[in-house]
Amino acid sequence: MCINKCKKTISPLYISSSPSTEFGHFRQIVEQPAELRLIVLRRTHKTKQKMAKMFGIFACFVIIALDVVAGILGIKAEAAQNQEKHLRLFIFECKQPSHDAYMMGLAAIILLGMAHVLANLLGGCSICATDDLQKPSSNRLLSITSLILAWLVLAVGMGLLVIGTISNNKSRASCGFTHHHFFSIGGILCFVHGLISVAYYVTSTELNP
Repeated sequence: MCINKCKKTISPLYISSSPSTEFGHFRQIVEQPAELRLIVLRRTHKTKQKMAKMFGIFACFVIIALDVVAGILGIKAEAAQNQEKHLRLFIFECKQPSHDAYMMGLAAIILLGMAHVLANLLGGCSICATDDLQKPSSNRLLSITSLILAWLVLAVGMGLLVIGTISNNKSRASCGFTHHHFFSIGGILCFVHGLISVAYYVTSTELNP
């Protein structure tokens, strides 16, 4: 009698469900965290893609802004230089240096250098990768071409800005060959440099997402 009563008392506590039901509950408990982790990973990946896209747009905007401001300063420096007194005879010219042109030319040089450094730091080195050198893709060719053109435009544009700036860094009037619009040409090349730098950044980031 005691044994039967004990069985009746104990059985509801220990025999709550069948083994298959318990295995099903255990399987659901194990599978749910995996599904949640997969959902979280997908959402995290989408968030990273959106952030990378926004960062790319912001970087392009900064590069373009630096180059545009440098170009405007170069053109304004040319205008400030032309306002000073000068005497021209054939190919020779005597002119007073312009402090405003000197300061604007110096600022244009700094901004052009900053834009170039920023584009190269963010874009990386597309030439350094040796994986596709034998059969480079069209994107890699475009990236390398943009990088080379950016360096060439930088060298010519900054060289012209430096010449124009140095010619106005004097306390006395100087005489020599007529200037060939160093500031204005350098300013125009700043605009060109901005477009090429953005093209390099876009192509290089597509190669290295």
